[in-house]
Amino acid sequence: MFGLAIDFTQRTDGTPATKEAIDTLMGFGADATRDDYIDALLGACAVDVWETLPTPPFYSIPAATPEDERTERLSILTQFFLANLNVYCKARGISTQNFGAILDASPDLSNSLVSLVSTALTNGEDVERAICNFCNVNSDAFHLLRAINADDLTAIRQTFERTYRTVTATAENPHMDDFMILDHGATGGTAKFVTHQGSICVNFAEIIDPVAASSNPDYFASIRTDFAAHPTEIPHRNESVLGGDVEVGVETLLARINEKQFERLPTAAKEACLAHPSFEARHFLQDVAKGRQEEAEGLLVATPANTQTLLRTPGVFTDYSGRTFNCTAYEYAYWAKDTHMCRMLERHMDEETKADMLARIDSNDAAGLIYQQNGEEHRRAHFDFKPLKEAYQRYLDGYDAWYAAQNWAALDAAWWDVGKAQRDVPAHVAQEYCRPDRSFEPRPEFNEATLPRVLTFYNWTTGQDDSWFRLVAPNSGLGFDFALVRGCERAAWPRAGGRRATAWAAADLAAITCLDEVRTNELTQSRELLNPPAMSQGMSI
Repeated sequence: MFGLAIDFTQRTDGTPATKEAIDTLMGFGADATRDDYIDALLGACAVDVWETLPTPPFYSIPAATPEDERTERLSILTQFFLANLNVYCKARGISTQNFGAILDASPDLSNSLVSLVSTALTNGEDVERAICNFCNVNSDAFHLLRAINADDLTAIRQTFERTYRTVTATAENPHMDDFMILDHGATGGTAKFVTHQGSICVNFAEIIDPVAASSNPDYFASIRTDFAAHPTEIPHRNESVLGGDVEVGVETLLARINEKQFERLPTAAKEACLAHPSFEARHFLQDVAKGRQEEAEGLLVATPANTQTLLRTPGVFTDYSGRTFNCTAYEYAYWAKDTHMCRMLERHMDEETKADMLARIDSNDAAGLIYQQNGEEHRRAHFDFKPLKEAYQRYLDGYDAWYAAQNWAALDAAWWDVGKAQRDVPAHVAQEYCRPDRSFEPRPEFNEATLPRVLTFYNWTTGQDDSWFRLVAPNSGLGFDFALVRGCERAAWPRAGGRRATAWAAADLAAITCLDEVRTNELTQSRELLNPPAMSQGMSI
């Protein structure tokens, strides 16, 4: 009754609800009517039925609700019912149109619907039926291929009430804007979504940007074909991948994972990687890319028989700024203009390795070294200091006008652009900012024999040392909340805004410009060191 399961064979106290028991309980005689027995049975077997009977959603708003809140809730209910109606119609081929877009584009149609809902509520009518009839009357506007019938209404109403009660079960979503509706009855080309552990999922190949997919359209087309027929729910246990362990070679595994992923490997897998010869090569490449010069040299001298192999072996690795390379350690150091690292590596090369490295950098100077960053492929002969220098210059050029106009937003934005460019520098550039033994003013010559490999600065906000490359988020921290300055200070430090940072910025720009020139010139020395010694032209008689 009323969609509720009520047992009319026994009373709420467990005793039988026979006619004799009801007659005795109520004192009924021969003149008792059918309605008397109905009321008595409800009172004896379902005393709380009127409290537990579900109220239709459109009539569930308390009468004491303020008018503006009542209007908003009715608007949400109407939109929610239309969403269920629209999904149902599209899943069953009744209409392919977006009903919300149709109503938004037609004020007259939208106002007519509002008036209809208001009238139905005033008259105590079935609002859901009235909305479906409204769509039938305006079938041309909604592009209905057939009328919405009584069976459709029943199915839509049930889904609407069930999903509405689910979405409003907690007070966390008062505006009902954080949910999706999945119609399990959809078939064929409209059934693109599935459920998995309570989440609604879609095949990525269906929604990928066509431009992004253009590099390999056949691959994504084949994925869409494979997914054309699928169940409405993906099981939690996918038997296709539970038939046994997946065999992956250590060398292949190390080439595909980064340092964070390595730390999450099971103990047995991690131990197998540590024992494999290629792990040392991976570790060596990471040390060079992250400016860990002492650690890299320690690996080179640990096993002399393996030194040249480490120097000559290319591999996949990622630097602090998210650039992923597949090259040798020396190629990266040469690309990054880290000549301190280059000199260390050169000291450990034999003539054959020097010849190999010279051939590699000749090729890279001509065609550029390939790397990936932020999902895009780049090809450059060397790291380019230009974005950092230009960011400093834009800040300095615009400072006076912005300051005079009190345009603090423009000042801060220009200053944070400096920080964004600082996020992208190789480790050795950041280490020049952070080195503890000299500042950027007076401008250094950058001709020191060694480079302290320090990447920390004092963060005044947190009151503790912080790391330059603690880039934990792509849109906060360095470049979004502050940029780093050195100038004449004893250490690098973060400055949040662009007001009154010109003195430091000018000194830092001069220092970085000089650093770029010095390191570029030193690359010429690297080429000379890699060239084989000249053969003697003399002869004796």
